[in-house]
Amino acid sequence: MVPKPPPGVGGPALPKPPPGVATAGGPAIPAPPTGNPLVAAAAKPAATPAAAKPVESEAAMDSKLVSEIEGSVKEWRQKLMGLLKAQDFAEFNRVKNQVATLLEWRRQLLDKSSKQHDWVRHQVIRLIESRRQMEQAFTMPRTADDSVATTTNSTISDLHEKHKDMAQRMVDGAKLPDSVYEQYRAEEEGGQRQRKAASGTLGDEEGDGGGATANLYVNVKAAIFSSPDPVQIVFSLWVRNEGYSGGGAGRSGRSASVAGASPAADPRASTSPPMPGASDETAGGVDTGEFTQVSEEFLVGLTNKGFPEDPDLFDKLCTVFVDASRSKIREHLFLVCRIYRIGTLNPDPKGKVNLAQGAKSIGDVTDSQVIFRRPFGLGVMDLANFDVHQYTHGEEKEHTIMLYKTCNTEGYGFPELHFNLMRNGNNAQEGIAESIPQCTGVVVGLGVFDGHISELMKFETKKPFDERKDLKLTRRAMDKTMEIGRNDLYLTLVSGKFSQDGKKSAKNIEVKMTVMSEAGQGVPCLNKGTGRQSVIPSDTYRSCVYYHSNNPTIMETVRMTIPDGDLFEKSHLFFLISHCKDDKKTARLSSSFCFLPLAADANGVAIPGGDHFLKGYKLLPGMDKGKFSPTYLTADPSKLVEHKVKALIGNSTSTEELIVHARLVSTKKTQIKELHELINWRKINDPTALAATFEKLIRNNWNDVVKM
Repeated sequence: MVPKPPPGVGGPALPKPPPGVATAGGPAIPAPPTGNPLVAAAAKPAATPAAAKPVESEAAMDSKLVSEIEGSVKEWRQKLMGLLKAQDFAEFNRVKNQVATLLEWRRQLLDKSSKQHDWVRHQVIRLIESRRQMEQAFTMPRTADDSVATTTNSTISDLHEKHKDMAQRMVDGAKLPDSVYEQYRAEEEGGQRQRKAASGTLGDEEGDGGGATANLYVNVKAAIFSSPDPVQIVFSLWVRNEGYSGGGAGRSGRSASVAGASPAADPRASTSPPMPGASDETAGGVDTGEFTQVSEEFLVGLTNKGFPEDPDLFDKLCTVFVDASRSKIREHLFLVCRIYRIGTLNPDPKGKVNLAQGAKSIGDVTDSQVIFRRPFGLGVMDLANFDVHQYTHGEEKEHTIMLYKTCNTEGYGFPELHFNLMRNGNNAQEGIAESIPQCTGVVVGLGVFDGHISELMKFETKKPFDERKDLKLTRRAMDKTMEIGRNDLYLTLVSGKFSQDGKKSAKNIEVKMTVMSEAGQGVPCLNKGTGRQSVIPSDTYRSCVYYHSNNPTIMETVRMTIPDGDLFEKSHLFFLISHCKDDKKTARLSSSFCFLPLAADANGVAIPGGDHFLKGYKLLPGMDKGKFSPTYLTADPSKLVEHKVKALIGNSTSTEELIVHARLVSTKKTQIKELHELINWRKINDPTALAATFEKLIRNNWNDVVKM
């Protein structure tokens, strides 16, 4: 059995034959038992020749056609290599889609329970012979039952007419849809989608294109709540992991040590990760055991009045989540909405003192500004409960996402609150979440666009594609079939354990992450999220601050666009840990730091995917003022003083720790030492070493080899 091609790679969704159209095989014949149809027919009681002949004819015809499909697929796959070498990517994608289409039709021909054999046979012959004619190869006329027309089954005059018909049929066959987008257009013109929508069955069946490529459109209309400060709204898509059998909330279902990242490991150590999980391909994004984040984050910034700071962006704060098929939506795809307040830790309820003057919803903040990210509210929307998968192409409907907050004022549990809401249908569970006073929610417009995103960006005219130059797409956070040229590293601040440093109460911890070169200069390559308001990369990202918590759970992800050249190998991540307070003179008191090289010193291989447990060290001279040189990169680890955490009871101590999760999504960089050497083969002067690298790659058969 040949599996269906993955979304976005396979051919068009296959429509069913029009009802009422007679097929070449005559009346419908019951499907034979599973197994060899010829053996099954022989095992049946004796029947009249007239009754047995159609079954044998159908089976023989399918067998010959399956053989022809296999031969064509083998021939076309060889052609793909030539197209790739010639860099004819348009024809390469066309042939690749046609190969996937043939494989899907082969599966249907082998499926004895299918009732579309006659229609599939006709489509297979049209596609194969149209490709033959396009390549100036041979074609042949056929009879009504798709058999090859010869003088034994046709007259000379019939053959003449068939040759004329064949020429026209080949022209029509060359116009077979090459993509899901063209298939949608064909169905729309025939009124098929309108009839499915009217009957409420659109996206409910496999044959209706439920598993075909589609994209989710999200348009932020308004935010109806009362906030003393500007806010950031972060949207992301989550799914429930298949086969999950409990194990607690949050990150409990996720491995704590993967791919060479062990607790308290030296951040400068880097080894080749074990096969096959070198690029964390099993994770769709931030994997928490029960749920997985499968998309990047869409970022929207609003004033405290609930409107964008730029009035020209009103009703234009939208994005398209790529590759969110109708079947995925039907199987419970969650739209998670997090809201952060941008201002002081504790705003003055009377508004008399404005320490956070100049605060903006989106923008870099200096260490001296009394501006912090604080949790405000969170909402979850199960798209299946609103029948989003049944929306017609480009149809937009408004919905309101109800918001909740944690039951404590400090914000404990906010990073994991959406897990509880996803389990309970966005209903607040007593003792965990509660409604926000004077809050209606976030009003969003939702829609579904069928087709591959590249074709929609070229041909679609409906909103938001009418302003495609300004449209920012939100891609999958991890995709096994990623697009060529993608070069991203996703960094998640997971959690930390920090010292209280003799204070009477726990700290208000902020983690400042900076991408820094070996010379100590910032590298602007961090993207806080997608959207029209987040287009300028920054070198710094600041975490949300949770009031009085020495061990905060953060769970915030930022995308790093890997810089070109060797700058990536020469850069590292610098983390500055600070205690925050509402004081203009000392808004942030830095206490310790961590660091993580982005590549191994010896060979330049990217850091392994998975969790990295980073030690906390006492500050070096100048770090608290931001003026220092990264001497810690080359210093002896024994020279760096670890920042200790004292136990609340007893005299035991432990080292401060920050957990960072790395996830590489790239077709240019790799986390495998041998593949990195192969990519940079010009630097290897020893042919023996290069041969050994080839041997290791062939023997291990890493998934990254296929990806690259």
